[in-house]
Amino acid sequence: MSRSEEDTQDKERGEAGRYWNAHPIATDGVPFERGTRESFDAIVANWERDMKPRRRAFLDSCRGKRLLEIGCGIGVDGRYFNSIGADYQAVDMSRESLKLAKRHFEMNDLPVRITNGDATRNACRASFARPMRSVARTASGSSCRSRRANQPPERRSAFQRFAISAIKPKSSTGLAGSPLPPLNSR
Repeated sequence: MSRSEEDTQDKERGEAGRYWNAHPIATDGVPFERGTRESFDAIVANWERDMKPRRRAFLDSCRGKRLLEIGCGIGVDGRYFNSIGADYQAVDMSRESLKLAKRHFEMNDLPVRITNGDATRNACRASFARPMRSVARTASGSSCRSRRANQPPERRSAFQRFAISAIKPKSSTGLAGSPLPPLNSR
């Protein structure tokens, strides 16, 4: 990738980060102050009302599994995953969304295991490329592991250490999130 393309991607990441910090997902669609119990409950009620059966089946298939959600937003899916006994961890690039997710989980006495990171960055994408291609297999109960897990811990970023701890094979693992675009190079 050329320096010009990297600069363009960095600019787009910055714009996306600013947008999601200003408009954490679903918070603009309810008539309550952001971060209040009423706002979280209204967002979850909308989420449940609009749930398609296929999505509900996928979410329910995560019961009791280890799960890493990439792009957790304010933790709506995370609240559900925790309620069905998933061993849930999450990452998001928006610090404002993470602040709200933390508050959301604390209000509902749920474990808070979230971190800030950008899964589109090359180092992070390499960590997730293989697991993201394995979503179908992980949903059926097999486990997946990143090739980056073989690096010495001192060479891993904090984000990579978090991701690896979340997807290490233990019992079964699932991943949720938007698929990443293909890697241009390894």
